[in-house]
Amino acid sequence: MKKEQIINFTKSLVKALSKTNPQLSKDFQNKPGIKANKVEYVYYLHGTANQSPETLEDIFNNGLILEGDTALRLHSTLAPISKEEIQTRGLEDIMQSYSQLEDFNSVFLIKIPKEYLSCKAHKDGSIDIPMPLWKNTGNGNSVLTPHLIQGVYNKHINLGITNPNYCPLYDPNGMAYSWEQFNIFASYDRTDLMCEYKQRQLTTFSQQYTTDIANGTFNKVMQYYQSKFGQLPQPQLFNSSNYKMLLEQALRQDNSSNKHNR
Repeated sequence: MKKEQIINFTKSLVKALSKTNPQLSKDFQNKPGIKANKVEYVYYLHGTANQSPETLEDIFNNGLILEGDTALRLHSTLAPISKEEIQTRGLEDIMQSYSQLEDFNSVFLIKIPKEYLSCKAHKDGSIDIPMPLWKNTGNGNSVLTPHLIQGVYNKHINLGITNPNYCPLYDPNGMAYSWEQFNIFASYDRTDLMCEYKQRQLTTFSQQYTTDIANGTFNKVMQYYQSKFGQLPQPQLFNSSNYKMLLEQALRQDNSSNKHNR
């Protein structure tokens, strides 16, 4: 696409967030590492050549599938971004550059509260409470919750699209911890959480969900994070019809440009 056709990713994503989710728009504009509503975030990218509207809708609404990694490693499918890199380069440049690495057509942005990945004890006596991130499907695959997928950048339309289903305060019952969380648990000698990781890794979502509900496993955890996040807008399912229209238009323009350049 020509330079004058390029749409700034950050501005477009913030604009879209402002329409559908004012609170998340405010959070997005805060620099990573800066606490907003007492919450600090970490960021990851997931790139794929797939850009079909059906795939985008499925990932936004149902989550990102991790195939065959029973250890549930975030880094198996996600690339971390440091807060220093975002502050220096900005998300627009990072995501556009990442889309060129493996010829990715779509680059998803994952935004996770830092406390979810930790069990660190602080000087004030508080302790970070981890939250499970994965849903075991029972067929050897797992799914990263869609509520931590904030948006996607598409290379062909050069546009960022926000996920209205993003909501970091989600139901953790039945879910499993990641390998990165296990390593943090081990570094703080939290054998209770290490055992929890192993148990959940081997249990299907439906089995674990029944156990968690019966035991009230995450009742206090949810109360704690509700007090930190405050009132958040309810997540909404994503409809890909507008995205499909933009993509088809962009692909037609690309095809037309290629014909003229022959």
